[in-house]
Amino acid sequence: MDKYYTPELEDLFIGYECEWFGELGRKLVKSNKEWQKFKIISSNNISPTVIKNLRTPYLTKEQIESEGWIFNYLGKDDWFKGSIPILPYNEIYYPFELWFKLDNYWLGFYKNIHKIVILEKGEDYPEGQIIRFNGKCPSINEFRKITKLLGI
Repeated sequence: MDKYYTPELEDLFIGYECEWFGELGRKLVKSNKEWQKFKIISSNNISPTVIKNLRTPYLTKEQIESEGWIFNYLGKDDWFKGSIPILPYNEIYYPFELWFKLDNYWLGFYKNIHKIVILEKGEDYPEGQIIRFNGKCPSINEFRKITKLLGI
């Protein structure tokens, strides 16, 4: 499985974290022949010329944990034991590989297809939980944007 992908130009934004190969300027990245961590700090860094030297790591378990989510369960085994949240089967592709928890939120992460589902559990919901997000999430950049928009 690939660890990196090349983002589309329209996916880039100020604050986007990725890796850069080659020279870009003394102030931004040291000049050498290795992939280096890179954060877009200006709209001048967003261009078709720049994108050909970028790669973005796919979202990982460690990145999710660094955002404060606590790893809770492996997917398949715990799904069949009934120890992870139950959702309508037709709405979500199961089993997710990894489950995380943060406050009253659950996060299902299926890394092979770069998909997440975020559930909010609460007494206000007749079923006990509500789906807040269900979709593609290829990198930490989208993950942070999704959780920020959801107010998590």
